[in-house]
Amino acid sequence: MVRSRSVVLLWAFGVASWCACDPGGGGSKGGDTSADAGGEVVADTGPDSVSDADAAGDADTSEDLASDGDAAGDGGDAAGDAAGDADHPYCPGFSPPPLADSCRSEADCDGLTFCRYPGQQVCGICRHPENNCDIASPSTSCGEGQVCVSRLPFCACSSEEGTYCELSCAANPSSCGTAACLPSGFCAPESCLDDGVDCPTNFVCSPQSASADAKGCARRTCATDAACDCGACVFGRCYEGPGICSPPVP
Repeated sequence: MVRSRSVVLLWAFGVASWCACDPGGGGSKGGDTSADAGGEVVADTGPDSVSDADAAGDADTSEDLASDGDAAGDGGDAAGDAAGDADHPYCPGFSPPPLADSCRSEADCDGLTFCRYPGQQVCGICRHPENNCDIASPSTSCGEGQVCVSRLPFCACSSEEGTYCELSCAANPSSCGTAACLPSGFCAPESCLDDGVDCPTNFVCSPQSASADAKGCARRTCATDAACDCGACVFGRCYEGPGICSPPVP
């Protein structure tokens, strides 16, 4: 009986020792931990890496880069426009109208306003010509210091000219510019075809033009602002700057 009990105790002791020290069991548990750790690293790192890549892609996708490029291009265009304006400014001394009211043709104004070129006579009721002096005696038919001239009235109703008394060049020497003031009270005739006689800015020498002045200078024609010496192309002719949209005069 004692021997049998000893055998049982020895057997139990051996089983307990085997369970506690079995290298296979320990290895299996260690392997599970290693595998789990490796799986977690792979699982955590892989998706995280993909998520990070997605975030990076969201930050700088090709569409975003293209959009950035467009924005840069727009900035370049704006800079180019500004440079173009700087290269072709308004003429010196010109006071431009507000940008919203500036125009180069009727298409730039709404249906309630009309485009007026710089210096245009804006009239309500038109005027008929008057005959205040005798154009056949221009130097004597007016008072002292005046001469009789033929011209269109301000805001003329037609192309018919009238006769008006105006200051002679003797009373207003600057009116002749570089030309001489004759004893008659009129400026000596000049021609832009003569040496030393130049046309003003935005004018060209064109004596045959119907719009030519006394020197034969006519306003330069254009299709764009760039065709002008300075200023803007308004209604196909060069002026000191753009016109202005204004309502009709009552």
